[in-house]
Amino acid sequence: MEPEDSRDFQEIIGDPKMSQMWDQQSLRESRKKSRESIPNLFVAGGIVRTASSECEAYNPNTGEWTRIPPMREERNACGAAAVGNLLYVIGGANKVSDLPSGECYSPLFNNWHDITPMNHGRRNFGICSNNDTIYLMGGMTGEQCLQSAIKFNTVLGAWHSCPTLREALNPCRTVALNNVLYAFGGFKCPSVEKWDLRTPAWVMLAGQPKVIEWYGVAAIDYVLYCIARDEQELRYSIRKYDTRMNTWESITYLPRNRLVFEVVAMSNKLFILGGMNYQSVTDRFDPRNCAVDIVDVYDPVNDAWSDTRGMLNARYAFGAAVLDTSLLREQSESLSVIHSRPYSTIEGSLSRVYPEEGYSRILQ
Repeated sequence: MEPEDSRDFQEIIGDPKMSQMWDQQSLRESRKKSRESIPNLFVAGGIVRTASSECEAYNPNTGEWTRIPPMREERNACGAAAVGNLLYVIGGANKVSDLPSGECYSPLFNNWHDITPMNHGRRNFGICSNNDTIYLMGGMTGEQCLQSAIKFNTVLGAWHSCPTLREALNPCRTVALNNVLYAFGGFKCPSVEKWDLRTPAWVMLAGQPKVIEWYGVAAIDYVLYCIARDEQELRYSIRKYDTRMNTWESITYLPRNRLVFEVVAMSNKLFILGGMNYQSVTDRFDPRNCAVDIVDVYDPVNDAWSDTRGMLNARYAFGAAVLDTSLLREQSESLSVIHSRPYSTIEGSLSRVYPEEGYSRILQ
């Protein structure tokens, strides 16, 4: 005779309503775990003692950095951009030469795959994305400063030429906002150009301030936050450019001086990542020991600085990008639904989760 609790348990698990309730509870827990575990900010490559393929990701919900699989190639002075929930890292240089290659990382599948290479290697360039297209401009190849601009269609996997910059910009930093690209850069005569994608050419941005160099830019709402070194000071300041009013305002200084860092906007804040210790450069430059892992966070609303947990690796001359994880969560949850169904119901579901042709390249 079977124990009473055994019969009760068998009756429960045989009850379709109870089984469905457990499935729903399991799905809710899976979705909650997915929301908590998906990182937003990714950094790739750079100088980590030497040119590196190492990558890591930051989850603002947990405040934790985690390692992700390394890229297929070592690359520093590369560029990173996000299109939807995919991370693209392009160009840069290794120990031998400038790189024309690029790679794409899928957080959902946690792997890298190669993309169509550029016609020639490029480093220190500006990179940004607008809709399904990634734009590269300026930088260097070999010893030549570049004036050219190119774009990569992530759906078709093809490169195309863009209107040429008015000046060669090296290094170059760019941002896209409301279908307008802004390019900051240049050593000898730093300048700012913009290209409205509805027009055929770049134009100089009117009223731009005089600086020694532009070193980073990120957009929040309709405002560009631009990091520059002033003519009269060695410190780096943040200048706010209102794209609607065409006005500039100097708002704050970086809390510490460093070089070759990255800046991104996430959750309406600026994240200043890594870089090269400025003191080590001015005193005794040692590229193996001057990298920092520091992350400074600026809140424009409250005009306040804070810091967060440093990166796992001190690095400089790397790429950084913020991914749209809302789409990633939807796809992760869709996969959870698929995995919870009997096998006979799964056929055809993946085509609904991944309708774009571009995703087929990830699965190959």
